[in-house]
Amino acid sequence: MPTYISPLDDNYIALKRAAALIARERSDIEADDFMEAMKHALLTRELELKETAVDRAPAEDWDAPLLPIEAPPVKWPLAPRLPIDKSPQQHFAVRAPTIAFVLGERNALPGGPDRWTAFTAAPARDADTVEDVLGALAHIPWAAYPPEAKAILGDIVVSKEKLRAWMVFKGYALPAFLRNAVDRAGQGTVAPAKASPAKSLNGRHRRQDTSDDGDDHD
Repeated sequence: MPTYISPLDDNYIALKRAAALIARERSDIEADDFMEAMKHALLTRELELKETAVDRAPAEDWDAPLLPIEAPPVKWPLAPRLPIDKSPQQHFAVRAPTIAFVLGERNALPGGPDRWTAFTAAPARDADTVEDVLGALAHIPWAAYPPEAKAILGDIVVSKEKLRAWMVFKGYALPAFLRNAVDRAGQGTVAPAKASPAKSLNGRHRRQDTSDDGDDHD
């Protein structure tokens, strides 16, 4: 797995950047609408389903969401210990429970840490507690998330192939920057099933415009 994703790497995109591009392209979608949908997808494991897997992976979890997390101290043992926001960061492949753990460790859970002690204080969280927390977090509105949580989730990076696979799976209309994304197996671009018309992220069906296949490189 890559431990550093350059902002100039056109194969990957941060969720906050994807949200901004989609909002710029679509007058009926705001950036927060996309982040609401992605928050729900991340925490309900939609990006972990076989239906959204890009597959044929050169390494396990290569297409998993990547979250920048402070590097372990042993990585550079002689470097000074710094606050989290100033410490060396690496991109780690994450699944839904890890995302929730990071929100808890950084006191970024909605409503404040005191309301989540059954999850955050447990030295070994049982599976039922984890599933309940994930379900609750998935369904808490994006607007209720604190700024720290929005920053953490917005910094998650995904491959454009992965994001495209998820949007096709959901039947959402593809934005311009994803229409040319192809999988690494060389199978070409994937179109939504004709029997399932493309939907807007706000839930309304719409006709997908395929007249412009250009990428947005802004």
